[in-house]
Amino acid sequence: MKTLLIAMDLDGTLLSEDHETISARNREALRAASERGVKIVIASGRTRGVMGSVYAQLPFADYAVTSNGAAVYDLKTGDRVCYQGIPYEKWCKVYDIFRRHGSVFEVYADGRAHMERRLFVHYENDLLPRDFVENLKKSIVPVENAREYLKGKSIEKICALTTDPVEYPQALAELNALPGLCLTSSIPGNVEINEAGTNKGSALAALCETLGIPREAVMAFGDAGNDVEMLTFAGQSYAMENGTPEAKAAAKAVTRSNAEDGVAAAVEQIL
Repeated sequence: MKTLLIAMDLDGTLLSEDHETISARNREALRAASERGVKIVIASGRTRGVMGSVYAQLPFADYAVTSNGAAVYDLKTGDRVCYQGIPYEKWCKVYDIFRRHGSVFEVYADGRAHMERRLFVHYENDLLPRDFVENLKKSIVPVENAREYLKGKSIEKICALTTDPVEYPQALAELNALPGLCLTSSIPGNVEINEAGTNKGSALAALCETLGIPREAVMAFGDAGNDVEMLTFAGQSYAMENGTPEAKAAAKAVTRSNAEDGVAAAVEQIL
């Protein structure tokens, strides 16, 4: 069946190792597909507000699946077309677990990442390349207490970037004991939490239903645990060579690594 939509993860998949750059080969392959009428969909664990540099490199992209599927945006109109958040009372229980176990975490709401000021030093010094962090800081909302700042609001996602290794097993056990949540991971050591049933695959399925596109006409790319449902849903799915075992098990095939333009290597075959 002819490919009508291409969806791809960002970090570890479409982006280079700097977490920001889309290679010329990847960009041109996607542009060529777009010019042939294929819908281009970004599918990331990131919030909408953190992806400005990606939009600038892919001005022809049609939709963005953000926060692991919690919110889907039409990039041509700016409208939010799908949303499934975690109710306030529920995410506060996660918040309490993260605080109790010393996690460095973010709360995603209204298309922005919110981080408590006391955690910024860990975020800046330990986790990501400095240039990337400097750009991320511009989009993060610093708050004193996320629970109070977002009081009464549902959120897209709450994400622990790191947790003390000694505390991690107990924190994970407590999180798994909470009903109605979906736990995934995009990089070793992190925990990303959405409302149960919310994932990139469910969001992509809802978008495809709206667009009248069958799953057999969908091509998807991913590298990690939070891509599994999307890779399972798509009729044509590729895990990256650098991907996790669970991503590779979910995909129909394996393409080259993100550093070797694996997205383009597969897309070029349908052009």
